[in-house]
Amino acid sequence: MSHNYIFSMEMTCEGCANAAKRVLGKLG
Repeated sequence: MSHNYIFSMEMTCEGCANAAKRVLGKLG
C-alpha cells in the first residue's frame, strides 16, 4: 500500500516522473 501511495505521488509530479521511471527500471 505504501509503495502504491508513493507511486501515485511521483506520477502527479512531472519532474518526479523521471524518478519513478528509474525505480521501475531497477525493479525490472
